[in-house]
Amino acid sequence: MDKMFSGKISRTIALTQIICLFGFLGTLIFQQINSSKIQSIYMMSDGVTVCFSRLAQTYTAGLLKLNHSPYLKDDFIKRTEECFGQSTVSLENSLSRTFDESKESLNQLMSGVHWFHEKIKAGPSGLIDSKNFSTQINSRYSKLEATKEIMVSSLDKNLAKYLKSSQYVLIAVFMLGSLFLFSTVMLTLSERSRRKKLKQIEMLASDELSRGDELVLDNVLQVVSDALLDLNLITTRDMFVKFYNNVVTGRISSFVRPTYIERYLKEELVTPTQARMRSLMSSDLPAELAVTQEVQADLINVQLEDVLTNVIDSMASYLFTRGVFLDLDIEENIWVRATKEGLEQIVFQLISYLSKGNADEGSSRRITIKAHIKDQKVEINLINQGHVFNAELLNSINSPFMTDNSCLQIAKSLMHEFEADLAFSNQVSSTDEQMSGLVRLVFDPGTKEKRLVGIKKGKKKDLIRDMSN
Repeated sequence: MDKMFSGKISRTIALTQIICLFGFLGTLIFQQINSSKIQSIYMMSDGVTVCFSRLAQTYTAGLLKLNHSPYLKDDFIKRTEECFGQSTVSLENSLSRTFDESKESLNQLMSGVHWFHEKIKAGPSGLIDSKNFSTQINSRYSKLEATKEIMVSSLDKNLAKYLKSSQYVLIAVFMLGSLFLFSTVMLTLSERSRRKKLKQIEMLASDELSRGDELVLDNVLQVVSDALLDLNLITTRDMFVKFYNNVVTGRISSFVRPTYIERYLKEELVTPTQARMRSLMSSDLPAELAVTQEVQADLINVQLEDVLTNVIDSMASYLFTRGVFLDLDIEENIWVRATKEGLEQIVFQLISYLSKGNADEGSSRRITIKAHIKDQKVEINLINQGHVFNAELLNSINSPFMTDNSCLQIAKSLMHEFEADLAFSNQVSSTDEQMSGLVRLVFDPGTKEKRLVGIKKGKKKDLIRDMSN
């Protein structure tokens, strides 16, 4: 009975291990599918962010009336719409109902982008009333931005759900692994104990056999019977016990060798050789990779005061409706090594980001812009008075990876093109209390270009006489 009970325990442990292995396989397949969905959500979210960043560049160029900007060219606008189209196709290919809200938001965004591009290209002289051009453009852009945020929020919800599922999978893997390890240890200990007892019986039977002891037959019976029981050969074990009893009791007096055994002993054993099989597997790697084209302009010397004046004049109505006040504290004759349009884009995007949310808060906001030359570098500081940046924003914007906000992403990309530094931090008081958010931009200084007024030819004495007069 003990042996049968031990065999049942071993079979239970083995069955548990098989269940664990199938559980591992199931969780692996589920995690693979889940990871694929998570990767798709990341790609769709980043794709929509990139597409909307292109739309924001066109919006900025149109609002600043940069008619010769590459962001207003038909080719750039066409690529922007193709970008949204590819995102739409990727999302439509998803058969999951969890993406229905994201699909609806993306379809609304796609239809609004085409209207926006047509109106921004037409400008004040088109179908839009010139007096209400900025108002209509700002209103439509705000709606598109809100639709984009709804879509990204929907994708984030799905992402959180799949990430939570991944956590459950990890917990299941940990539990299955612990159970498999525990069952392996138990099976190993049980097998070691069984072999130890069987070895003791074998040694006892061997000693009795060498001494010619009468009890040797009982020990041999126990050894063989236990071995067959451990192998779960119950029927074979019963047959052996009956055979043993018949031999011991004398019911079987003689043995006759079967004819096929006699014939087998006269023949030589031939072991067939196995042929070796070889197979070659080849896989082709992708030959082409998609390359994103970026607009790169040659760096020139730009006067900072002209850039700030142009941006502030263009954003006057926008800032007024949001209750934002701007203070300028810049040194005179500061020249920056950058492009005029690029620097305007950077300042515009940063001011737009800092001024967001004031209409809902019901309170005014003051942004101070300071600029000076420090350590042979041009340092521009945008101070968001009374409003600090949270830790999540500081970690994301100061990291080398892409940010979720289109304004900040455009500013980071342009600063990278100019090989300039962009950093976010919080100003603290003497009591270590955070007071205001600080955006620091550091550029290489430019040089003021000297202009040639005119050339006068003549003899040296005539030139000296004219200069003295």
